[in-house]
Amino acid sequence: MASSFGIDIGTKKIKVVMLQGDQNRQSLKSCMSVDMPGPGMLSESSFDLEEIAETIRQLVKDANISTSIVNAALPDSAVYSKVVFIPEMSTKDLSNAIYWEAEQNIPAPLATLNLSYQQLRKREVNGDTMLEVLIVGAQSSMVKKYRNVLEMAGLKPQTLETEIISVIRGINLTSKSPTTLIMNVGRFNTSIVVVEQGIISFIYSIPLGSVAISRAVMTQFNLAEEQADQYIKVYGVSNQQTGEKIANVIQPILQSLLTEVRKALAYYSEKNKQASTVGQIILSGQLSSLSGIDVFFVKNLGMETVIANPWKMHAIEKVPKQILDTDTDYATAVGLALVDYEK
Repeated sequence: MASSFGIDIGTKKIKVVMLQGDQNRQSLKSCMSVDMPGPGMLSESSFDLEEIAETIRQLVKDANISTSIVNAALPDSAVYSKVVFIPEMSTKDLSNAIYWEAEQNIPAPLATLNLSYQQLRKREVNGDTMLEVLIVGAQSSMVKKYRNVLEMAGLKPQTLETEIISVIRGINLTSKSPTTLIMNVGRFNTSIVVVEQGIISFIYSIPLGSVAISRAVMTQFNLAEEQADQYIKVYGVSNQQTGEKIANVIQPILQSLLTEVRKALAYYSEKNKQASTVGQIILSGQLSSLSGIDVFFVKNLGMETVIANPWKMHAIEKVPKQILDTDTDYATAVGLALVDYEK
């Protein structure tokens, strides 16, 4: 088995995780993060991209990662994902049907995308056997940019997948897990996905992320972004005096996210009448470290809500206690590091 590691190139942080072990048991070999320099991967400046590549090169060196083979993820904001039902047909006909479904469901010219699909399962729909298929359209320009930056950093991309796929792998949902709604909050957008028996059944993304929360607190309390983010993380939606003030400011944004979750639950229930009811919500991404956010969702939705902690969910060994208890926003990087251990 070739040795590789996972890298999560986020908007504010770059994280690397390297594991060792086998399919049944893994331990942490290396885990480290650094701040993203400049405007990040949204920049089109060659100078900025070279700076990111140099930052990655130094991060890999400081983390004592000896291999150049890496698994990386594209941000969900650069990817269109849709689960569709297609009548059972031959592989050749399926390819044509996928293209037609993509034209109907992806709001971007297909010529600008790298289009791929994955057959998920067969399902009975109104008495007919249908194929449940995940269609993914990634912006070709973004795919090229990520590959170029990684190669400039001296790395060899082995896998370049969508962020939410990495997250699902990172939180270890299997065929025995209850049907789960995952809400993965990024800086600029949020992905909501329902996973049934370990397989994606419903997925969509909304242009609302943690930056909206940061800006609300920055404006209300006249804080710099870094300071605002620290206040949000520490106080969250707690009942402490300062926490209550923070909570009042971010409530409208959280209510918007709650509305989207309710819509997703209702849509899933309507479209999948024979499927099992969603039994839990898992929060991941930049919202997961917000103090009291799990309790907030339980109170408002009346459903078990947990924070994604990939270290514990996979029982990864040799994880320092500080990382194990506090660094929950590693689902993407851990999911990428686990690619080589998939059964």
